[in-house]
Amino acid sequence: MEKMEDDSPGTENVTPETSEQVFLSGVIEGFYNRPWTTEQRLDLLDKLAKYKMNSYLYAPKDDLKHRSEWRQLYSQEECSQLKQLITACRERNIIFFYGISPGLDMVYSDPDEYKLLLSKTKQIQELGCDSFAILWDDIEPELSKQDAKHFDSFGHAHCQISNNLYDDLTPQEFLFCPVEYCARRADPSLQESEYLLTIGKQLNTNIRVFWTGTHVVSPTISLQHIQSLTKVIKRKPIIWDNLHANDYDLQRVYLGPYIGRERSIPPKEYLSGCMTNPNCEYSLNLPALVTLADWVNNPSWDKTGMSSHKLAVREMLAETRVPGPGAAHYLNTRKTCDEDDLTEADMDLIFQIFWLPHSYGPKVKKLLEAFKFCKDHAEVMIGWKKIKPGDQPDVVDAWIDGATYVNNFSKKLFQVMDKLTHITNREMLYDLSGYLNNTRTILSGCNSYLKWIGISECKKAFRGAPTLAGLPGGLAGELARLYPIQSEEKMPLNNMVTPLDQSLLILPVIRRSQQQLDLIKKAFPENKDLEECTEAANHPNCELFILKQKSGQKFQIVGCVFSLRTSSSSISNGDNIDAKKNEKVGLVEKLENILSCKSMQKYKVFITIFLSTKESEYLSTEMLNELLETLAEPEEPILVATKQSNSFQHRILQLCGYEVLNSKENAIVSKTFPNSQFFTRSAKEAN
Repeated sequence: MEKMEDDSPGTENVTPETSEQVFLSGVIEGFYNRPWTTEQRLDLLDKLAKYKMNSYLYAPKDDLKHRSEWRQLYSQEECSQLKQLITACRERNIIFFYGISPGLDMVYSDPDEYKLLLSKTKQIQELGCDSFAILWDDIEPELSKQDAKHFDSFGHAHCQISNNLYDDLTPQEFLFCPVEYCARRADPSLQESEYLLTIGKQLNTNIRVFWTGTHVVSPTISLQHIQSLTKVIKRKPIIWDNLHANDYDLQRVYLGPYIGRERSIPPKEYLSGCMTNPNCEYSLNLPALVTLADWVNNPSWDKTGMSSHKLAVREMLAETRVPGPGAAHYLNTRKTCDEDDLTEADMDLIFQIFWLPHSYGPKVKKLLEAFKFCKDHAEVMIGWKKIKPGDQPDVVDAWIDGATYVNNFSKKLFQVMDKLTHITNREMLYDLSGYLNNTRTILSGCNSYLKWIGISECKKAFRGAPTLAGLPGGLAGELARLYPIQSEEKMPLNNMVTPLDQSLLILPVIRRSQQQLDLIKKAFPENKDLEECTEAANHPNCELFILKQKSGQKFQIVGCVFSLRTSSSSISNGDNIDAKKNEKVGLVEKLENILSCKSMQKYKVFITIFLSTKESEYLSTEMLNELLETLAEPEEPILVATKQSNSFQHRILQLCGYEVLNSKENAIVSKTFPNSQFFTRSAKEAN
């Protein structure tokens, strides 16, 4: 078969834009899941008009005749529903786009295949539709052997089919979604992609090109990134924004504000449009609509998104008080009354729980930080009720504050969920309840665990699981717990994860190894106390250990332990030390001067510990006891120095049987080390 003739405008000579393009803003129904109903779509069109947006793209992935059965014409009933939407759009000055996605199995070089595509779109055009979108996303980016005989490249095939369809339909607007629709999928890169460069050279410039940003779901989309794309595709792109899409993770829904997109200049100056592909659950998409409209239309848009967020909260709250589309399907047997009404604060809490893919609302961020702190520092609560009032360490106070925040948040969520059952909009209730119940169940389990630690003091075995059947999630939950990456901090992953990852090694520093000492200084820059310890490390009475944790295929230094054993020849000189004179000598001499004092001679070993900011991950009572056993005999009194501000180390030392140095002895050491807190284990306590 001969190559298909390619007379379409844009293949050899790109046709210039003939008029100023309208900036498109609105909604794409383009997710993988149950398509919206006609009632919901009509309601959506009212909202688009209300919020001054002008576009709706019909492209539900699970409408068979949109994608997998794209050759099949619509039935009379289906045509009637589509025509209703097309008419409703026209009445509201909204552009109705019909999207078709033939790329799963289209034979590009077969004229009969193109005729079927044209016939299908002509059927929609006869219903009154004058704008179309051809979508080549989420397909295998390779030509078949048959097509490779007729097209130079995949991009060439897509451009020719799209240009031909544009010419034959002569639409008002025409959209094109490339197979490489984000920088992450551009091969080998955005600037060097043959596919995207072909679009720039061959695709009619009156056809707008969709783009999702750096990723399928982009945390941010910068002006510089869009400018780089524009140079390649020779036109301003239209953003297909998946910021609020949840079809890839149905344990999540997104109610946060539209943020992370460039607004230092008006969007129309660098884009041809921006449309959101939002949550599958129709009733939960007001936040996406309201905040996108604010970004598009508000010259004073707040880049933090909080002003948009407040607008969305108010709009969503009002929506709870109306039946919503499809209300006839639900029976509301509960009468709302004033005390049952949700407030803006209640709706704000719901929004903050379900914020955005890459971030959480401020209140939820605080909740996560509070629970992580309490989980990581749980040991400090051992025996805390026995501590005298006023003597309670700061870290215990911080733990109680964190646990209280978690408890109050949990109680508030229970109250909000009870109020939610009273709302008039039952569809919204049912769409939200599954997500909220899942969150409430896990949060309740976390709260119970903290109560078991703080109130029950772990006296009885903890048997409470988050769900009635144990851990949540079934197979998905089990796989999630087995998944090797358990934190965003680990991304991107450069090496395989092994069972030994997160293991901690305690290794001696080789004497006179300048390389190791330099690595320690690099791990703890500008730490003068540690610098003194490293300078003293080669002294025969000193030992220096490093703590290393596995990270990928490498171990990183996360801590150091320095120890000094006093020489047997130490001579008592009373308890008087010349502090100024002591400042001028090295660390070893300073310590030997102190430990030779009459009151201090009983201490045979001096130890100080330096840990990174994540010290709760490395220090525990078990680890400290094991460490100290390697540095001193059980009967030897030990002197341990810590920073005055390090409440966590203080508490762990206390739990290991160490006490704060008495006032007389502290007066001796504080002259030389004014910023340190000293703990001791006497010979009696050691036994």
